[in-house]
Amino acid sequence: MSFIEKLTLLFLKPMVRKKSRRSLPQLDGTLNMEELAEPVKIYRDQWGVPHIYGGNLNDTAFAQGYTHAQDRLWQMEINRRVSRGQLSEVIGKDTLATDRASRILGFERLAAADLEAMPEELKLALEHYTKGVNAFLEANMQKLPPEFGLLKIVPRPWEPVDSLAFARLLAWQMNYAWYGELVRGKIIEKVGEEMAKELEPHYAELNPIGLLQGQESNLLLEDGLLEAFKGPLLQAKGGSNGWAISAARSRNGRPILCNDPHLPLLQPAIWYQNHLQCPEMHVTGVSLPGVPLVMIGHNDNIGWGMTLAFTDNQDIFIEKFTDASMLHYEFRNEVREATIVAETIKVKGQDDHTEKVVITHHGPVISGVVPTGDFKLSLASKALGPSTMMEGWYQLNRATGWNDFVGAIKKITAPSLNVPYADNQGNIGYYVSGEVPIRKNGDGSRPSPGWTGEFEWKGNVPFEKMPYAFNPAKGYVVTCNHKIIGDNYPYHLGNAWMNGYRANRFEKLIAQREKCSFEDMIAWQTDVFCTPGPLFAAHMKGLRLDDLRLESMKQMLLNWDGMLTTDSVAGSLYETTKFYLFNRLMAAKLGDEIMLELRGATFNPNLLPQGEFYGHDTSTLLRMLDNADSLWLKEAGGKEKVLGLALRDAFEYLSERLGPEMSTWQWGRLHKAEFHHTLAQKTPLNKIFNQQEFSLPGNTDTLFQTAPMAHDPRGHNVVAPSFRQVLDPMRWEDSICVMPPGQSGNMMSPYYDNQLSMWLDGKYHPMLWKEDQVIAKKAHLLELLPNVASIAPTLGQSLLTNN
Repeated sequence: MSFIEKLTLLFLKPMVRKKSRRSLPQLDGTLNMEELAEPVKIYRDQWGVPHIYGGNLNDTAFAQGYTHAQDRLWQMEINRRVSRGQLSEVIGKDTLATDRASRILGFERLAAADLEAMPEELKLALEHYTKGVNAFLEANMQKLPPEFGLLKIVPRPWEPVDSLAFARLLAWQMNYAWYGELVRGKIIEKVGEEMAKELEPHYAELNPIGLLQGQESNLLLEDGLLEAFKGPLLQAKGGSNGWAISAARSRNGRPILCNDPHLPLLQPAIWYQNHLQCPEMHVTGVSLPGVPLVMIGHNDNIGWGMTLAFTDNQDIFIEKFTDASMLHYEFRNEVREATIVAETIKVKGQDDHTEKVVITHHGPVISGVVPTGDFKLSLASKALGPSTMMEGWYQLNRATGWNDFVGAIKKITAPSLNVPYADNQGNIGYYVSGEVPIRKNGDGSRPSPGWTGEFEWKGNVPFEKMPYAFNPAKGYVVTCNHKIIGDNYPYHLGNAWMNGYRANRFEKLIAQREKCSFEDMIAWQTDVFCTPGPLFAAHMKGLRLDDLRLESMKQMLLNWDGMLTTDSVAGSLYETTKFYLFNRLMAAKLGDEIMLELRGATFNPNLLPQGEFYGHDTSTLLRMLDNADSLWLKEAGGKEKVLGLALRDAFEYLSERLGPEMSTWQWGRLHKAEFHHTLAQKTPLNKIFNQQEFSLPGNTDTLFQTAPMAHDPRGHNVVAPSFRQVLDPMRWEDSICVMPPGQSGNMMSPYYDNQLSMWLDGKYHPMLWKEDQVIAKKAHLLELLPNVASIAPTLGQSLLTNN
C-alpha cells in the first residue's frame, strides 16, 4: 500500500467500524408492524440463525424479508443492481459493461413477466416479503450499513421485481454451454481442427457415470407429473457435491442426505440460513437474501440438495440482418422483424447511456456483451425463456413426498440442477431439473447459422424421460457434477460435465463401507484425496533428469499418497508442475486470453464467472500424456522434454516464492483464500472488509473442493463449499450444517464470521428443528406485533403467551 492508502486506512477503518456498530439491527424486544395480521416470533440461535414462527404464510414471508434486510441489506442492494443493470448509477462508467450485459440479457424484463404470470398465493407472499424488507429500510434509513455511505447510495424501496430479477440472473448463471462455443471457435482459428480436438472436454473413462440407463427406479412415476469492476458481486457458478444414502446402507437404519454447493467465497456468504414455520409450511435451510423461501434444506417430510447438472440448454446462433440498423433479419428465405428495446442506463458522473437491445426469435443479440467481430450472434437459452421457477421452489418447500417433489422439479424449467432427495418414509432419490432442447440438427457445440432454420430447437426432452432415480438397488445416489447418463441415453444432454474425479473418490469411499455413518459423511465432505494427482505423478517414472534437485522433486511426487493437505510438499509440486506443463504445451500457440478461457474464464467474471472448459485442464493434460501421438506433445519436443522443463519451472517458481528449502514448500503456503467483499478491489477497503487470508487444503478435484477462480488461477479467489448439510430425514432434529463465514454482513456482529473456524476444522452446528430445541439454544427473541388494537385475538397472538 502507498503512504496515502495507509493514511486513509488509519482514519477510515475506525469510522467504518463505528458506523457498522451503529447499524447493528435490533434482535431482542418487540416492534410494532402495521403490515402484520398476526404476531410473529423471531428466535435467533447462538449461530445467528433466525427461527421465524408466524400465524400465516404472508406474515412469515414479511418476517423473512425483515430478517434478510437486518443482516444483508448491502448485499441485497448490490445484487439487485447487478441483476437490473443499475450499478453504473452509483459506481460510474467502470461498471457500464456489466450493466449493458444485464440489460441486453433482460433479467429485469423477464422478472416483470414472471411477476405477471405468478399464481396469486405466491405473488401475495412475495409482496409481503417485500413489505418486510421495506419496513426495516424505512425504520433504519439513518443508520444504514457503512457501504451505503462510502458509495453515497440512498437505497430506494424494495420491489418484487428486485427479487425476481436476482433469481433470474442466478438461474442464467447456473446454465452452461454457450460461452464454450465461442472459445472453441477461437481455438480452432488459432491452431486448426486437429489440435483443437485434443483440447475438447472429454469425460475420463475411469470416472463413474451417474445413471447408466438414464433412469433407475423401483417405482413408476405417475403420469402428468463486470469487465472493469472485478469485485466479487455474485459469481454463483461452481461445482457441488450431493448424495443420498439409503436406510439399508446406513449404520443407524435411517437414510442420510448430504449436500455442499461449491461457490466463490464471499463476505457475506451468498446464502442465509432461515427456519420458517407457519400453518402453510415448515421448512429450514439456506435462502438467498433478497428472495423468499428456502433454496436448499428440508421441510417436515422431505429433504433436498442441489448441484449443477451441466446439461446443454443454450446455443449461439449467427444472425443475418438485412440492414445496418438491425431492424430486420433473414429466416428461412423470409424477412422477420426484430424486437427492439431501448434501455436507459444511468451513469454516475456522465450522461445516460442508451442501450439498443435487439431480440430475434432465438433470443437477444449479444454482440454488445461479448466481442463477436463482424458477426451478429444471438443467445438462445432456456434460462431466458418463460419460467415457473419460483412456483417450483414454493412447491418444493411444501412437498409431502416423492410425487410432490417431482411435480416441483418439473416447475423448475431453469436452472439445470441435480436434486438429490430423501424423505421421512425412508426413500431416497434424485431428479434433474431444467428444460433441455431437442435440436433439429447438430449438437450445439458451435455457433449455428440462424437464417437457415436447420438448427432450430424442436421441443424439449420430455420431463418424464429426464434422468432420475428412486430407491436405486445400489442403495445410494451421488451427484458431483459428473456425467449424468451413459452413451445409450436417447437424448443429447451435452458434453459439459465436470471431469468426474470427485465422483470417482466418492465411489471408492462408499465401496469401503457396507454401512455408512454420520461421521463418514463429515469425513467425506472434508476429504482432500486428489484422484488425478498420483495419475499425473506416474508419468514421472523413467524421466531422466540431470539435476539432483529435480530428481528429488520427481521422487517426492512418485511417493505421494495423493492427500492434498495444507502441509503437503508433494501437493505443491503437483499443482505447480501441472500449471507450468499446461503453459509449456499451449501458451505460445494460444496466447494469454485464450489460455485463461481454456481454464474456464469468460467475458465478465461478475455475470458469468466460469465457462464449460473450467476444471478440464487436468484431464486434458492426462489425456495428452497418455497419448503418444499427441500433436501438442510433439510440438513441445516430446513428453520427457516438456515434463523436465515443467519441473524446472516449478522448482524456480517455488524457490523464489517460498525459499530454497524444499521441505518448506507446503501446499497451504501457496493455496490461500479470503472471503471477498464487494468492495475488495478498492484499496484500502479490502483491508477493512475482507476476512484475513487463510490456508486451504484440496483443489478442483477433491471432495473438499477448493478451486481457484478461472480468471485468476493463482489468486485468492476460490470456489469452495459455501454450505454443508448432513440431514437425517427420519430424525430431522439430528441434522447438522455449517455456512461460512457467518450469518451477518455487519463486521461488528458476533455472527459475522463465527462459522468460519468451524468450517475450516470440519465442524458443524445443529439444524435446530423442534421448538423446544430452538428455545433451548436461543440467544435472542424479537417479537413483531401487529396493531393489536385494530384486530381480534388470534391464534397467532396466543403464540406470544407461550414459553
